[in-house]
Amino acid sequence: MLKLRDLWISDVEQLVELETKLLGETLGQEMLSTEARNPLAKFIVATYGNQVIGYIGGWLVAEELEIINFVIDPAYWHQGIGQKMFNALIDYAKAKGAKTVSLEVKESNQRAINFYTLQGLKMVRVRKKYYHDGQDAIVMMKELS
Repeated sequence: MLKLRDLWISDVEQLVELETKLLGETLGQEMLSTEARNPLAKFIVATYGNQVIGYIGGWLVAEELEIINFVIDPAYWHQGIGQKMFNALIDYAKAKGAKTVSLEVKESNQRAINFYTLQGLKMVRVRKKYYHDGQDAIVMMKELS
């Protein structure tokens, strides 16, 4: 059964494995462990049984939610799980007074760009050679109502 909940320290190892498998890189065990305790961070984990199948996380600072990562195991795509996770994070941010949501996405990640565009985010700028592999980052933003 699908469950959405806050990030637990015990999830970190599975998240690192999932990120590495899907992205070829990871935020890392140390950072994720730190963020699990950060009062300005909110990470929502999706589980199926005892298996972590995805997460979305961001920082809520000065009325802005900045999404820092969003990963879902491809075996669970097209089931609305990503939408539920995204909505849960946005709802949390709004309840805490956020006025905007922003994020960076790799220029080659058309799947993510399409998803965020459907959520009403718009491209506001490009950060040249932002990622380790030399790709540009597309910065997207949306006003929350």
